[in-house]
Amino acid sequence: MQTQAIICEYNPFHNGHAYQIQAGKEAAGSTHTLALMSGSVVQRGTFAVADKWLRARTALLSGADLVCELPFCYAAQSAEYFAAGAVKILNATGVCDTLCFGSEAGDLEALSAVAQSLAFETPAFREALKAFLGQGLAFPKARELAFKATDGEKSASYLREPNNILGIEYLKALRRTHSAIRPVTIKRQGNAYHDTQAQSRYASATAIRQLLAAPGAGAQALKPLLPYDPALLLSYLKEARVPWEESYAKALLSQIHSQDLARFRTLPYMEKGLEFKLKKALGASGSYDSIVDTLTSKRAPKSRIRRILMNLSMGFEARDLSRFAAPGFVPCLRVLGFNEKGRALLKAIREQDGLPVITNTRANITRLSPDQRACFDFDARATDLFSLFCEKQYRYHRDYTQNPVIIAEKEAL
Repeated sequence: MQTQAIICEYNPFHNGHAYQIQAGKEAAGSTHTLALMSGSVVQRGTFAVADKWLRARTALLSGADLVCELPFCYAAQSAEYFAAGAVKILNATGVCDTLCFGSEAGDLEALSAVAQSLAFETPAFREALKAFLGQGLAFPKARELAFKATDGEKSASYLREPNNILGIEYLKALRRTHSAIRPVTIKRQGNAYHDTQAQSRYASATAIRQLLAAPGAGAQALKPLLPYDPALLLSYLKEARVPWEESYAKALLSQIHSQDLARFRTLPYMEKGLEFKLKKALGASGSYDSIVDTLTSKRAPKSRIRRILMNLSMGFEARDLSRFAAPGFVPCLRVLGFNEKGRALLKAIREQDGLPVITNTRANITRLSPDQRACFDFDARATDLFSLFCEKQYRYHRDYTQNPVIIAEKEAL
């Protein structure tokens, strides 16, 4: 058994994801694929386009063998926490031979050199970073400019593309944990990450979400872009999904109304002065986008603001992030779905005894430590909020009642 791991969001799963799975298998000779996927909330700080079990199903139908949940405490945070938390879990499974990730560069050697420099920062880099942050720049831009000043333009250019940035964070995490997992990178195909137009069969998730949100979205437009039947997504959107932004905005404004400045200061990514701007959001038009726009600045980009707002609605504080990011903490492995090969992977993971595996929450929850239970409770809360704001029928504590998706071999590609 040779297992490749993929850290993902599948928001939604598309042809580029299927290409990555297959290319990663070919590059490393892998026989099994474990996908560690964001749950109800994704890294940009918003709710996923579909529930996590449906997204797991589309992945299993398209090349993945085992889909597990990347906990909210990592999935909805900045790239460094996202990557470090995911790598921590993959290390603990004891079965992952390679970590396959997409990148714009497709150059593992170049990305590894950048990761090495960032994993073990020099005094010169730290001074340059401090200076650029002092100019009021957001951290990603300040880091890019500091790296350009100390390591040159070519190296700094790898810090401008989203998949490169995440890949570098994966490589940093592998180095810092002395992981035995070998990295493999696959060059991104087709449209760029942020492209909003589906210009090739490898359209971005952003473009596909735009298509899904358009009035009268149909299978004809989606079929060339997805490796599974578009009816899976379209029927869900028609029967269960509602636009979440309006109701979520009202809930956020209620939170901002009812909390004091001291409460805002407990949130991750807050800095001096931003808590006052949160109160100013009460004067926004009331839409989710207007709240985000009111709070956005050169130093606090939209992605950071969306995460702050999500952490506020989740009751997730900076001390929670520190607790779950601690090197000694490893969460449980929540199983969302598997096929027969995935079943074999689960058996191998259980034999390693590196972390508790949760397939039946009611039966397995008592096996968790207090910190693992606290981490899981945030995942359950995120699913409850997803159901409350995103679906026509509210289903309370679905994490306790939903079984993993099981796919027969004949159903998969």
